[in-house]
Amino acid sequence: MTMYMCCDQNRRTLVRGGPLNGIDWLDVVDLEAATPALRQRQLRLGFVNSPPPAGLTPANFVIGGGERIVGISVDQVSYDGTVVVLHLTAYGDFSPYLLSVIGSDGKPLSGLDPLLASITFGFKVECPADIDCQQTVCCEPAAEPLPPIDYLAKDYTTFRQQMLDRMSVTAPSWTERNEADPGIALVEVLAYVADHLSYQQDAIATEAYLGTARRRVSVRRHAKLVDYAMHDGCNARAWVVLQVTAAADGKTLPGPQFSSFPPRSGSLLLTRLSNTTVIDLANRQAALSAAPTCFETMHDLVLYSSLNTINFYTWGDARCCLPRGSTSATLLAPATAIDLRGRVLILQEMRSPTTGLAADADASHRQALRVVTQDPLPGQPVKTDPVTGASIVDITWDNADALTFPLCISSLSDAAHGGVPLDKLSIAWGNVVLADHGLSQAVESLGTMPEPTLYAVSACAGDNCQPAPPNAIPARFNPSLAQWPLTQQGHVIVDSMFEGQPEAALLPFDPAAPASAAMQWDIANTLPAMALASTGAGGTELWTARHDLLESTPTSADVVVEIDSDMLARLRFGDDEYGLRPVAGDTFATAYRIGNGVAGLVGANSIAHVATPLSGALPPGILSVTNPLPAQGGIDPESIDSVLQAAPAAFLVQERAVTSADYAAVSLRNPLVSAASADFRWTGSWYTVFDTVDRPDGLPVDAPFTTAIRSYLERYRVIGHDLQVNAPSMVPLRIDMQVCVRVPWFRADIEIELRRLFGTGTRSDGSPAFFNPDLHNFGETLYLSNLYALAQAVPGVDAVEITRFERLYQASDDGLNQWKLKFASIEIPRCDNDPNFPGHGVLNLTVRGGQ
Repeated sequence: MTMYMCCDQNRRTLVRGGPLNGIDWLDVVDLEAATPALRQRQLRLGFVNSPPPAGLTPANFVIGGGERIVGISVDQVSYDGTVVVLHLTAYGDFSPYLLSVIGSDGKPLSGLDPLLASITFGFKVECPADIDCQQTVCCEPAAEPLPPIDYLAKDYTTFRQQMLDRMSVTAPSWTERNEADPGIALVEVLAYVADHLSYQQDAIATEAYLGTARRRVSVRRHAKLVDYAMHDGCNARAWVVLQVTAAADGKTLPGPQFSSFPPRSGSLLLTRLSNTTVIDLANRQAALSAAPTCFETMHDLVLYSSLNTINFYTWGDARCCLPRGSTSATLLAPATAIDLRGRVLILQEMRSPTTGLAADADASHRQALRVVTQDPLPGQPVKTDPVTGASIVDITWDNADALTFPLCISSLSDAAHGGVPLDKLSIAWGNVVLADHGLSQAVESLGTMPEPTLYAVSACAGDNCQPAPPNAIPARFNPSLAQWPLTQQGHVIVDSMFEGQPEAALLPFDPAAPASAAMQWDIANTLPAMALASTGAGGTELWTARHDLLESTPTSADVVVEIDSDMLARLRFGDDEYGLRPVAGDTFATAYRIGNGVAGLVGANSIAHVATPLSGALPPGILSVTNPLPAQGGIDPESIDSVLQAAPAAFLVQERAVTSADYAAVSLRNPLVSAASADFRWTGSWYTVFDTVDRPDGLPVDAPFTTAIRSYLERYRVIGHDLQVNAPSMVPLRIDMQVCVRVPWFRADIEIELRRLFGTGTRSDGSPAFFNPDLHNFGETLYLSNLYALAQAVPGVDAVEITRFERLYQASDDGLNQWKLKFASIEIPRCDNDPNFPGHGVLNLTVRGGQ
């Protein structure tokens, strides 16, 4: 009897209710058996029509099949209602078996349909399995013999010849070789397509390896596999000062707004084009056509004419200066009571303290600082000088903004310029705003997410009766931006509270941090200055630019902006596993800025204009715009060669702190730390890491600084380690040095040079002095021979003898006898030789001889 594989098994339906009967189902009694010995040794047999055939005996049943266990037979037959119960002599193995109901002649029992007189079953149906027991039938096409292929054929000529050779085999009667022949034309078209496909394959193979890749996108993705982030550069920033009239008092110079789409851009600032400060709307496009360097403000600024210039108050004293490292000052109170806290001031030397001329002012004596405290505050009683009656205000700023130079307030000019008193040599600018390089573009349409046009069919698409529906392959949607270079904006991690929980956010700058922090960020935290929105049936969706989609969830509307070798920015969306996939039919629009890299590193006093916005208006009364300090931070995109050198070793960078050396190493990655030493101590129940850090320029390791470092180290800390950040133990020294000077050198000159040489500042040639805080580290050994060598190298020094070389207040000859002093892992030597602070180290210098 011919057997077919049929999808619709209608035989039971035809038999049901007719004169014939047949097997409907078979059940192997396993877990429900009365005793373990009966498991898989009872079969329950149901028939299509009731009642089942009567008088069935064991001789009417034959069980065939099996591989390891064969010869199974029925030794007892009973009836349970309409179900026939068969008792077997044994149970079977895992292979299929066939149960047949036969008559005395060995043929299907009379009265049974021949097709339903037997049934295939398995004994182990109740054994657990990870896959479906019903196997899918797949009617695969018969394999056809493959033609011989020359895999060396890689270009148009060889592909064309390969096809003609194949035609000679398959159609030997076709011998046409005329270029006008349709067959030749078709072969040449196919060879052309094959040539392009071959080039694409070679290009893919080239881009598949970091060492051979030539496109920035390929190199970027390869580097990401070893946790190296290839950067696309960063734009520059500058502090900009505005001078305004009283008409601008209380008015706001607008900054950017990102809460909606399209976002509002900051106020546009331009480098010098003419003598006009404010560029009105009618001249805006003409000004932009002149290709100035464009900046935009990064925050709102409330303007006050009384903050145009703020003078220092010296309480009637003359020849005054703010020393290096100052963090406080007294100012003449502005005419209007203004809260200066949080505002940025720029201190600038306006005239030379020697000549009194503005042209001779030191251009490096300019610094931005953010005011932390103010006394008195607006609304409090005015603070006045009881002698002169002048209204004054005291301000302080953070140690991170401490002056890096002495700022002269008043002086006496030199003899060549009359020796006259000079005051108001330096001032503070009060209307200061942070601006960064880049020009906002109009909203640009990126098109629509296309509908799928390709469909995938699985290798085994269901079966031949119920084929699986084709799976739609989402269309690729990688739109590119029309303008370039896309601005890459530096960001910092800012801790905040959200719904009562701490949350870290990436922001362009921290408005509460010191002014110096606005120019400090990790290049790995740069993000494109771009806003993206999609509109569809579900409404408007705002998308967020990310460095990658590895941490994006299937519902995260994240996008990656990739800059290729042509410097065009292309967008890459998620796949519904790592990031949300755009919905077909949604339209996309973007607003972004252009301007990036070192092109924004303009010099001081280069910015001179503010442009009227396309919508809205500028505050009235803006007199001048300038940047006292040069722009900072502009970096060009990282080159492929740089990535090829740095990426292979990127995975060696430790991103967790396990040992004490790890804590010291990650502490040194912070630019605010100049030296670090760490050790573990058992504190009773667990280990505590005591991380001792030092700051550049000898700045104090105070409570705010240690809190900031502890927060910085938290991401590296291993669970189970407590962390304590401490200041270094500064060890003062006592050094007695006797120097003999040769004639005709002057003793006074030699002593001055030696004290400068062994001081804490800089030498006459600009190099750091021997006891400069930045030259000494934790746990170092200080050798006496270094002091001898330096002193002896001073011109005019004849002989040097050091009679005391010890820790202050710890008299000992060990330093002289061993020619060295050793320090512990948390100790740093110091010898400030400051008469006002003898506890900071003493250098007793005795100079003889000379004249």
